[in-house]
Amino acid sequence: MLRDWPLYRTLLRIPNVRTLALTQFLTSLIFYSTVIVAFEQSRGLDYTQMFLLESALAAAILLFEVPTGLLADRWGYRRMLILGQGLFAMGSLLYVFAYGFWMFALASFLYGIGLACLSGCDSAMLYESLPPDDRERLGTAGFSLTGAAASAGFFCGLTAGSFLGSVSLVLPVAATAVPMVLAWLVSFRLRPVDAAPDPSSEETPTSLSMLGSAFQLIRREPALAGLRVLSSASFAIINAVLWYNQPFFARAGIPVLWFGPLTAAAMAMRTLVAVQAPQAERRLGARGTVVVACLVPGLAWVALAGVQAPVGVALLVAAVVAGGSWGGPVISKLVNSRIDNGARATTLSALSLLGNIMGLGLNPLIGWAGDLGLSYAGLGLGGAMLLLAGAAFFLVRKPT
Repeated sequence: MLRDWPLYRTLLRIPNVRTLALTQFLTSLIFYSTVIVAFEQSRGLDYTQMFLLESALAAAILLFEVPTGLLADRWGYRRMLILGQGLFAMGSLLYVFAYGFWMFALASFLYGIGLACLSGCDSAMLYESLPPDDRERLGTAGFSLTGAAASAGFFCGLTAGSFLGSVSLVLPVAATAVPMVLAWLVSFRLRPVDAAPDPSSEETPTSLSMLGSAFQLIRREPALAGLRVLSSASFAIINAVLWYNQPFFARAGIPVLWFGPLTAAAMAMRTLVAVQAPQAERRLGARGTVVVACLVPGLAWVALAGVQAPVGVALLVAAVVAGGSWGGPVISKLVNSRIDNGARATTLSALSLLGNIMGLGLNPLIGWAGDLGLSYAGLGLGGAMLLLAGAAFFLVRKPT
């Protein structure tokens, strides 16, 4: 990171980049993740209803993904980001006082709309905030910085969440609402980087024309869709370790007391690894970096199928969590650099929609692998990541 410090120092001088990194950190401070099941049970939910909440979240994202992208290109990224952060804050506050399924479902639906508002828009805002002549040099570092900020937020939330939950199940949920509200307030500091079109101008593009332009670009550049699907699939498989780590830890004989600290340590490692993405890209190239970001967690998943020594399992879980952190920043830069149709947020939202559809189809398979047994889950998810490494080799172009 010391070698890349001049890049990060340059980025931190850009007001929007600083603000986006701060909001990423704040919205990732989820203190209740270690007690979420117990909290929802205490408010009258069963397991079926808990997973239905995930469906409500996914439905909101699918319904609002593209419309919010269109609005972002017409109204400006700043307004949509403020709206998204505001919906996060509303959902988190409602969650604190929710009792019964329907209040929780409403909170999840609001959170899903907020995610749709931010999806693509935060990436577009960051990319457009970089100096046009320096986007190639700063792009990967910029997305690495915000990714590291999110990982640092997760680390802090995991570290403090168990302690708060031991005092009261409500306390970590209420504590999570505080940074969500702060993130909404901080988002007002964002500076517009794109002027919303004048509705009275004859040259103002319509929503239909922007959507058509987005899909024309995706049709001309099918690799864009491939990269987004690759990113969504790898995220789903890597993120699954945050669910499967507990049974793997238990199988290895690790006491429950250590589950939270070990997961927090893995997130800390992810933060440290993420900021090395620019250096990795310089040494390995974009293609090599994305391939390695799929290979490392893939091999770690495969190894988890057979390893049962406590230290080995803890290290392999950390390898899954941290090993893929280089892929996201590089893919985000590659995708943004290929969008030149004036409908950046719309195009990114359309690509995110494709990625979310992939995630919806993949998540049941991830759960099914776990039902077959932990060894099957490790081999299946690891094999899938290795296949994604092969796909990355063909999707990421060599520089011409």
